[in-house]
Order: sequence, then C-alpha cells, then structure tokens
Amino acid sequence: MIYQYPAQQTNLLTPIHSWDVLAGAMRQFFSLRTLDLQVLNKYRSTLNWEIAPELLDKIGQNRSEAIVLTDKRQAIIWVNNQFTDLTGYKLEEAKGKNPNFLQGERKDPLLNKQLRENLKNGESFTQTVLNFSKSGKAYHCYMTIYPIFNKQSELVNYLAFENETDSSAA
Repeated sequence: MIYQYPAQQTNLLTPIHSWDVLAGAMRQFFSLRTLDLQVLNKYRSTLNWEIAPELLDKIGQNRSEAIVLTDKRQAIIWVNNQFTDLTGYKLEEAKGKNPNFLQGERKDPLLNKQLRENLKNGESFTQTVLNFSKSGKAYHCYMTIYPIFNKQSELVNYLAFENETDSSAA
C-alpha cells in the first residue's frame, strides 16, 4: 500500500501488518454485532420487553453466535447474519417458520416434547439438536433459548443463541 505523508510529500511503501488485517476483521465483526443490538433494541422498545439482566449481558457480549427471534408461537421474526452463515437460510427464507424446520425429516419426538415443555414453563434452557443446513449438511446445534416477557409479564417472544458444536459434545 502507498501512504502519503504530507510533510514529506513522497510516496512511501509500508508493509501491511497483521494488526491491519485484524483491525479490518474486528471492525466488520463489531459492526455486525452493533447491527444485531440495534435490531434487538428496536424490538425491545416496540414490544415493551422486560429484559432479565443476564440476557442483557448475553446480548451485549462480543459473540459470533447465530441469533433467532421468534414470536410466542415460535414463528421466526428475525435472524442475524451468523444464522445465515450457519444454516444457509436468509431471513426471507426463514421468516414465519418454526425453527424446527432445520431438523428436517429426522425430528426427534422426545427431544421436541422436552423443548415444548421447557418453552411452556417460560424458563430459559440449553439443548443440542441435530439440524440440517440449506445444503443438506448435518450439524449439531448448541442453543440457549430465553423467553422474553413484556412489562406486563406476558410472554411475547423467544430469543435463541445458537452455534455449531462438535458432535462428540452433543
């Protein structure tokens, strides 16, 4: 790269350092995380969410997890870019679907029953499920799902954080 140094008015060649590359990647990462926070804050304000402190911490952490927001019937409302990277599905393709569409034909009835029970109880929980990407690739999805209540203590949404995990850890 050529940098102009105004005092010298010459072209000097300087090497690109590893921190230059890292800075670009970090800038992109934080801009995506900022976008995620902006979208979630919009929903928070629109739907009058009452957010638990541990969930605020989770949202604010610098993670690269897929985020899925559903309504109380579990229809997808919004997903972040990491969801698309993980699954191959864009928001337009996933919107309105139940996240279990990622399990394909090989849904585990016992696992889904446990999932429904946990959601019914209105408590956060963690689980690993076998999902399939748009390309058909199987992967183990480690997910933590949080129920979201409004200020009137009514369940309004679910927020899930997901990432691919090693199958031996499932």
